[in-house]
Amino acid sequence: MNSAQALYFNYLELKKHQPYHINLIDELHANENAHTRILVKLLQYQKNGSSFVLDSFLRLIEQMMNSEEEKKKLSFLVSKKERSAQPQIIYGENYIDALIIYSDFAIIIENKIHWAVDQYKQIQRYVENVKQKIDAKNIFVLYLTANENKKASEQSFTLEAKEALEYKNEEDTGRFVQLTYMSHILPWLEDEVLPSCTIKEEWLISALRQYIDHLKGMFGLRDYDKVIWDKIWKNVSANAIKDFSVLQQDTPEYQFMNTLIIHLKNDMEKTFCDKILNFHLAQIGMSNPGSWYPDFGNKWGTVICPQDNLTERNIGIEKFHIGFPAKSDEFSEEWSAIYWQNVSKKFPAIHRNQWYWLGYCKLPDCDFASTSILETVLEECGTNWEQSKTLNEKAGNIAKYIESFYNAVQEAYRKTAAPKMI
Repeated sequence: MNSAQALYFNYLELKKHQPYHINLIDELHANENAHTRILVKLLQYQKNGSSFVLDSFLRLIEQMMNSEEEKKKLSFLVSKKERSAQPQIIYGENYIDALIIYSDFAIIIENKIHWAVDQYKQIQRYVENVKQKIDAKNIFVLYLTANENKKASEQSFTLEAKEALEYKNEEDTGRFVQLTYMSHILPWLEDEVLPSCTIKEEWLISALRQYIDHLKGMFGLRDYDKVIWDKIWKNVSANAIKDFSVLQQDTPEYQFMNTLIIHLKNDMEKTFCDKILNFHLAQIGMSNPGSWYPDFGNKWGTVICPQDNLTERNIGIEKFHIGFPAKSDEFSEEWSAIYWQNVSKKFPAIHRNQWYWLGYCKLPDCDFASTSILETVLEECGTNWEQSKTLNEKAGNIAKYIESFYNAVQEAYRKTAAPKMI
């Protein structure tokens, strides 16, 4: 028995002593097809001609897209007051898991919640099939996974499929969107859909509560699971992490260790955000750097510096964005020109509509969620993340980079604000 298996059996023993709990979906052993049917049934819900679940779902997809042009298409659908016809929301047609189809618009949903293998040219075939009815420019593909550890393989998401969906790279994904059940679907159901239900919608509420609880159980997020995980942390070792790689994927030990790794990564990332990086930001004069709101699917966090009203920073673990949420009359064309001349040379920048200027940088060697970093932290300090020398060094480097960017922006602002010589 290797260290990963021993940890799993320790988990089973702890679970025996937890309070009685029953979830009907757990007991029916829902597979990927069942999860797709549940999602389709929820999206089909209507009340007085309103499709609030579907509209909310479209907004969720819209938020995850990084193409402003494609976002507008989804935004238009949601805000459209009068539709010529309600969309069809279909399960299992032509081997496609689920399909949302309007007269001139379609979203293909491919569900991989239980790690199903990508089939040969799968996404390409689905796109080609839907292209017979819908213009390729209005076809979106939603790739649903349990967590961010699974990505679409090249044998399924081929070059032809990428071209059809205008996918260029991870920063410019065109009409291809990846969502995870853990970081997106579960919070969406719990925080957006369930609170929108009225007391009269008892069957919808009942279904949502069961399904939300089932998903929490999958990811060890039930209240009693959290008690177990707190105890499991004390027995985690670097050897258990290494032994995870030799487990067979179709075993309960593998599923347990996979969930454990996700929890470890998320815990490390959140602690990094809340404690380590905020400490270093304070050292460079940001005495109240604000709060982080991590989205572990995309590894974003947000910290607001209250020193002035000029800059709000969106900072990520592997990469970060720094934007200027100013009113339109606060920055002139002259300021814009000075910014691009003096700042963007040092700090690669892109522009997005919701920000006037958006600095973007992918920091080198900052993949804090990688297994290698995880092993290093475990070896150095167990689960006491804030004492890790590795993470402290990286946090210090990021803080210095933010400081240099901030200083460059302030210098450009001072140049344009300075009185002109006549």
